[in-house]
Amino acid sequence: MTQVIASESPGRPTGVLTGPNLAGEVLAGDATAAVVATENESLRAQAFQVFSTETFRVYTSEDVVGCELGGAFKNVLALAVGMTTGLGTGDNTRAAVVTRGLAELARLGSAMGGAAETFSGLAGLGDLVATCFSPQSRNRYVGEQLGKGRKTAEVLAEMNNVAEGVVTAPESLPSQRYTK
Repeated sequence: MTQVIASESPGRPTGVLTGPNLAGEVLAGDATAAVVATENESLRAQAFQVFSTETFRVYTSEDVVGCELGGAFKNVLALAVGMTTGLGTGDNTRAAVVTRGLAELARLGSAMGGAAETFSGLAGLGDLVATCFSPQSRNRYVGEQLGKGRKTAEVLAEMNNVAEGVVTAPESLPSQRYTK
């Protein structure tokens, strides 16, 4: 995403805010942590100052690629975890999907230029846990409905929000070329 923004706004610094940030909990003032990633040191410092509050803890990173990939691919994993729930499997299955999915995310993300440690932090594991296990997660919900046998179009038509993983899943297939 920052590549698109940079191409449309040449010369302006770009960055990403990501992490386990379920909108309802952020709005409710629940304790939350996030990562601001940008290669621009000044923008990192500014974002830290602007976004940090008593209940919203901001960390900074230079790893824009890793943070963006973690934020995108965790939605695909949340679909898979939701499917296991919809199929009626237990916690062991969900834990296996999350654990193996995180390992694959870290390998793929590193191959695409992300820093390996990013995927074990807030932008990787943190975001993954919140998205895969929260009842507020749109992607987990869609996966659960698919696991129960419903059609994607039917589930999406009844939602007022976007489930990004539905679009990201097929788009992520070409990224497999990085792991060969």
